Amino acid sequence: MIQTAIQTRHHQAPAASWTGRAPRKTAPVPAAGAAMRPFETKFSVKADGTVFDEGDEAIYFYKLLTGSLRLVKVVADGHRQICDFHVPGDLVGFSNAAEHEFSAEAIQDCTLIRYRRRDTDSLIKSDAAFACELQALTARGLSSAYAHMVRLCHRSAYDRLAWFLLAMVDRSQSSDGWVALPMTRIDIADYLGMAHETVSRAFTQLKKSGVIIEPTLNHIKLVDRDALEDQLYAA
Repeated sequence: MIQTAIQTRHHQAPAASWTGRAPRKTAPVPAAGAAMRPFETKFSVKADGTVFDEGDEAIYFYKLLTGSLRLVKVVADGHRQICDFHVPGDLVGFSNAAEHEFSAEAIQDCTLIRYRRRDTDSLIKSDAAFACELQALTARGLSSAYAHMVRLCHRSAYDRLAWFLLAMVDRSQSSDGWVALPMTRIDIADYLGMAHETVSRAFTQLKKSGVIIEPTLNHIKLVDRDALEDQLYAA
Protein backbone atom coordinates (compact mmCIF):
# COMPACT_ATOMS: atom_id res chain seq x y z
CA MET A 1 0.00 0.00 0.00
CA ILE A 2 2.98 2.36 0.32
CA GLN A 3 3.11 3.24 -3.35
CA THR A 4 -0.66 3.63 -3.45
CA ALA A 5 -0.40 6.12 -0.63
CA ILE A 6 2.11 8.17 -2.54
CA GLN A 7 0.06 8.38 -5.75
CA THR A 8 -0.94 11.96 -5.05
CA ARG A 9 -3.08 14.83 -6.28
CA HIS A 10 -1.80 18.16 -7.49
CA HIS A 11 -2.24 21.32 -5.40
CA GLN A 12 -5.51 20.31 -3.79
CA ALA A 13 -6.83 20.87 -0.31
CA PRO A 14 -6.28 18.03 2.19
CA ALA A 15 -8.14 14.85 1.30
CA ALA A 16 -11.41 13.95 2.94
CA SER A 17 -10.92 12.06 6.18
CA TRP A 18 -13.37 9.66 7.81
CA THR A 19 -14.16 12.32 10.43
CA GLY A 20 -14.63 15.48 8.34
CA ARG A 21 -16.39 16.66 5.23
CA ALA A 22 -14.69 16.51 1.86
CA PRO A 23 -13.11 19.75 0.62
CA ARG A 24 -14.90 21.45 -2.25
CA LYS A 25 -12.21 23.81 -3.50
CA THR A 26 -9.07 22.78 -5.35
CA ALA A 27 -6.29 24.82 -6.90
CA PRO A 28 -6.21 24.87 -10.72
CA VAL A 29 -4.08 22.35 -12.60
CA PRO A 30 -1.36 23.91 -14.80
CA ALA A 31 -2.27 23.92 -18.48
CA ALA A 32 -0.78 21.17 -20.65
CA GLY A 33 0.99 23.85 -22.69
CA ALA A 34 2.60 25.57 -19.70
CA ALA A 35 6.34 26.26 -19.82
CA MET A 36 8.51 23.27 -18.98
CA ARG A 37 11.36 23.32 -16.49
CA PRO A 38 14.78 22.07 -17.73
CA PHE A 39 14.50 18.77 -15.85
CA GLU A 40 11.01 17.95 -17.18
CA THR A 41 10.32 15.79 -20.24
CA LYS A 42 6.88 15.62 -21.83
CA PHE A 43 5.57 12.52 -23.56
CA SER A 44 2.28 10.87 -24.56
CA VAL A 45 0.61 7.50 -24.13
CA LYS A 46 -2.38 6.30 -26.16
CA ALA A 47 -5.52 4.88 -24.57
CA ASP A 48 -5.06 1.24 -23.48
CA GLY A 49 -1.29 1.71 -23.37
CA THR A 50 0.80 1.70 -20.19
CA VAL A 51 3.06 4.33 -18.65
CA PHE A 52 4.83 1.54 -16.77
CA ASP A 53 4.10 -2.08 -15.89
CA GLU A 54 4.21 -3.85 -12.56
CA GLY A 55 7.77 -5.09 -12.04
CA ASP A 56 9.42 -2.49 -14.31
CA GLU A 57 12.50 -0.76 -12.92
CA ALA A 58 11.35 2.48 -11.28
CA ILE A 59 13.60 4.87 -13.19
CA TYR A 60 11.05 7.70 -13.52
CA PHE A 61 8.03 9.19 -11.83
CA TYR A 62 5.41 11.27 -13.60
CA LYS A 63 2.84 14.06 -13.43
CA LEU A 64 -0.32 13.65 -15.49
CA LEU A 65 -1.25 16.67 -17.61
CA THR A 66 -4.16 15.39 -19.73
CA GLY A 67 -6.22 12.22 -19.90
CA SER A 68 -6.75 9.63 -17.17
CA LEU A 69 -5.00 6.54 -15.80
CA ARG A 70 -5.82 3.59 -13.57
CA LEU A 71 -3.27 2.12 -11.17
CA VAL A 72 -3.58 -1.68 -11.24
CA LYS A 73 -2.24 -4.54 -9.10
CA VAL A 74 -2.60 -8.19 -10.08
CA VAL A 75 -3.33 -10.17 -6.92
CA ALA A 76 -2.44 -13.76 -6.06
CA ASP A 77 -5.55 -15.35 -7.61
CA GLY A 78 -4.95 -13.57 -10.92
CA HIS A 79 -7.63 -10.94 -10.48
CA ARG A 80 -6.85 -7.25 -10.68
CA GLN A 81 -7.26 -4.62 -7.97
CA ILE A 82 -7.51 -1.02 -9.10
CA CYS A 83 -5.71 0.98 -6.44
CA ASP A 84 -6.38 4.47 -7.75
CA PHE A 85 -7.54 6.55 -10.68
CA HIS A 86 -5.40 9.45 -11.83
CA VAL A 87 -6.68 12.69 -13.36
CA PRO A 88 -4.76 15.75 -14.61
CA GLY A 89 -2.45 17.16 -11.94
CA ASP A 90 -1.80 13.82 -10.22
CA LEU A 91 1.66 12.49 -9.44
CA VAL A 92 2.18 8.90 -10.63
CA GLY A 93 4.75 6.25 -9.72
CA PHE A 94 6.61 8.16 -7.00
CA SER A 95 8.01 5.78 -4.36
CA ASN A 96 11.22 4.40 -2.87
CA ALA A 97 10.75 0.92 -4.37
CA ALA A 98 13.33 -0.31 -6.88
CA GLU A 99 10.54 -1.62 -9.12
CA HIS A 100 7.05 -0.36 -9.86
CA GLU A 101 4.61 -2.29 -7.68
CA PHE A 102 1.62 -1.45 -9.88
CA SER A 103 0.86 -0.91 -13.56
CA ALA A 104 -0.26 2.53 -14.73
CA GLU A 105 -2.72 1.97 -17.58
CA ALA A 106 -4.10 4.73 -19.81
CA ILE A 107 -7.89 4.95 -19.83
CA GLN A 108 -7.75 7.82 -22.33
CA ASP A 109 -4.97 9.33 -24.43
CA CYS A 110 -2.59 10.90 -21.91
CA THR A 111 0.10 13.56 -21.81
CA LEU A 112 2.57 13.38 -18.92
CA ILE A 113 5.69 15.06 -17.56
CA ARG A 114 8.50 12.65 -16.69
CA TYR A 115 11.07 13.10 -13.92
CA ARG A 116 14.18 10.98 -13.42
CA ARG A 117 13.95 9.52 -9.93
CA ARG A 118 17.70 9.54 -9.27
CA ASP A 119 17.64 13.35 -9.67
CA THR A 120 14.96 13.88 -7.00
CA ASP A 121 17.27 14.85 -4.14
CA SER A 122 19.21 17.38 -6.19
CA LEU A 123 15.99 18.85 -7.63
CA ILE A 124 14.53 19.26 -4.15
CA LYS A 125 17.67 21.11 -3.02
CA SER A 126 17.91 23.32 -6.10
CA ASP A 127 14.25 24.10 -6.83
CA ALA A 128 12.18 25.23 -3.84
CA ALA A 129 8.92 25.31 -5.81
CA PHE A 130 9.42 21.71 -6.94
CA ALA A 131 10.24 20.65 -3.37
CA CYS A 132 7.07 22.27 -1.98
CA GLU A 133 4.93 20.74 -4.70
CA LEU A 134 6.33 17.27 -4.09
CA GLN A 135 5.80 17.56 -0.33
CA ALA A 136 2.21 18.73 -0.73
CA LEU A 137 1.37 15.97 -3.17
CA THR A 138 2.87 13.28 -0.95
CA ALA A 139 1.02 14.49 2.15
CA ARG A 140 -2.29 14.58 0.29
CA GLY A 141 -1.74 11.11 -1.13
CA LEU A 142 -1.17 9.62 2.32
CA SER A 143 -4.32 11.22 3.71
CA SER A 144 -6.37 10.11 0.71
CA ALA A 145 -5.12 6.52 0.91
CA TYR A 146 -5.93 6.25 4.63
CA ALA A 147 -9.44 7.60 4.06
CA HIS A 148 -10.03 5.18 1.19
CA MET A 149 -8.95 2.17 3.27
CA VAL A 150 -11.34 3.09 6.06
CA ARG A 151 -14.23 3.61 3.64
CA LEU A 152 -13.65 0.17 2.09
CA CYS A 153 -13.66 -1.47 5.52
CA HIS A 154 -16.69 0.20 7.07
CA ARG A 155 -19.03 1.53 4.38
CA SER A 156 -21.97 0.04 2.48
CA ALA A 157 -21.97 -0.27 -1.31
CA TYR A 158 -24.12 2.86 -1.57
CA ASP A 159 -21.77 4.81 0.70
CA ARG A 160 -18.65 3.64 -1.12
CA LEU A 161 -20.02 4.81 -4.46
CA ALA A 162 -21.22 8.09 -2.93
CA TRP A 163 -17.74 8.78 -1.53
CA PHE A 164 -16.19 7.94 -4.90
CA LEU A 165 -18.46 10.33 -6.78
CA LEU A 166 -17.86 13.13 -4.26
CA ALA A 167 -14.10 12.66 -4.69
CA MET A 168 -14.35 12.65 -8.49
CA VAL A 169 -16.41 15.86 -8.48
CA ASP A 170 -13.78 17.54 -6.28
CA ARG A 171 -10.89 16.28 -8.39
CA SER A 172 -12.57 17.40 -11.62
CA GLN A 173 -12.62 20.98 -10.27
CA SER A 174 -16.15 21.26 -11.66
CA SER A 175 -18.01 24.45 -10.74
CA ASP A 176 -21.45 23.16 -11.78
CA GLY A 177 -21.48 19.60 -10.43
CA TRP A 178 -20.97 17.91 -13.80
CA VAL A 179 -18.13 15.41 -13.95
CA ALA A 180 -16.78 13.01 -16.57
CA LEU A 181 -16.17 9.42 -15.47
CA PRO A 182 -13.78 7.97 -18.06
CA MET A 183 -13.53 4.64 -16.28
CA THR A 184 -15.97 1.76 -16.83
CA ARG A 185 -18.39 0.38 -14.25
CA ILE A 186 -16.10 -2.66 -13.99
CA ASP A 187 -13.18 -0.33 -13.23
CA ILE A 188 -15.19 1.34 -10.48
CA ALA A 189 -16.16 -2.06 -9.06
CA ASP A 190 -12.52 -3.20 -8.99
CA TYR A 191 -11.57 0.03 -7.24
CA LEU A 192 -14.30 -0.08 -4.60
CA GLY A 193 -14.04 -3.82 -3.92
CA MET A 194 -17.57 -4.52 -5.17
CA ALA A 195 -19.24 -6.69 -7.80
CA HIS A 196 -20.09 -5.01 -11.10
CA GLU A 197 -23.81 -5.66 -10.50
CA THR A 198 -23.59 -4.05 -7.06
CA VAL A 199 -22.09 -0.89 -8.55
CA SER A 200 -24.91 -0.73 -11.10
CA ARG A 201 -27.55 -1.10 -8.36
CA ALA A 202 -25.87 1.62 -6.28
CA PHE A 203 -25.89 4.00 -9.28
CA THR A 204 -29.59 3.23 -9.79
CA GLN A 205 -30.29 3.96 -6.13
CA LEU A 206 -28.51 7.31 -6.34
CA LYS A 207 -30.49 8.24 -9.45
CA LYS A 208 -33.84 7.21 -7.96
CA SER A 209 -33.14 9.25 -4.83
CA GLY A 210 -32.51 12.33 -7.00
CA VAL A 211 -28.92 12.77 -5.82
CA ILE A 212 -27.39 12.44 -9.29
CA ILE A 213 -28.39 12.84 -12.94
CA GLU A 214 -26.74 10.42 -15.36
CA PRO A 215 -27.46 11.21 -19.02
CA THR A 216 -24.70 8.78 -20.08
CA LEU A 217 -22.61 6.14 -18.31
CA ASN A 218 -19.56 8.41 -18.38
CA HIS A 219 -21.16 11.75 -17.56
CA ILE A 220 -22.98 12.57 -14.32
CA LYS A 221 -24.13 15.59 -12.36
CA LEU A 222 -24.22 15.71 -8.57
CA VAL A 223 -27.57 17.43 -7.96
CA ASP A 224 -27.87 17.44 -4.17
CA ARG A 225 -24.44 17.27 -2.60
CA ASP A 226 -25.57 18.50 0.81
CA ALA A 227 -28.15 15.75 1.18
CA LEU A 228 -25.61 13.12 0.15
CA GLU A 229 -23.00 14.40 2.60
CA ASP A 230 -25.55 14.65 5.42
CA GLN A 231 -26.39 10.98 4.97
CA LEU A 232 -22.76 9.89 4.73
CA TYR A 233 -21.56 11.78 7.79
CA ALA A 234 -24.56 10.76 9.84
CA ALA A 235 -23.74 7.07 9.25
